[in-house]
Amino acid sequence: MKTQDYKPQDRVPLPPPDAKVYTTACDYCIVACGYRVYVWPEGREGGPKARDNALGIDFPVPPLSGFWMSPNQHSTCLV
Repeated sequence: MKTQDYKPQDRVPLPPPDAKVYTTACDYCIVACGYRVYVWPEGREGGPKARDNALGIDFPVPPLSGFWMSPNQHSTCLV
């Protein structure tokens, strides 16, 4: 049996303006860093303009702006 090859993503979908937003905390360690979770239907995406995404930020952003999004920050799951 062959394992699947890792294929890195070259883009990250942006949440649409009507995405649901949940505030949660990581329970991996005792620090409990807080973060926001955006939930939206599969197949829909927000656009790169601030008015077209739930983040309210124009993309692309400068690398050191603090608003860069990694493909590792996105996952698809059943809610």
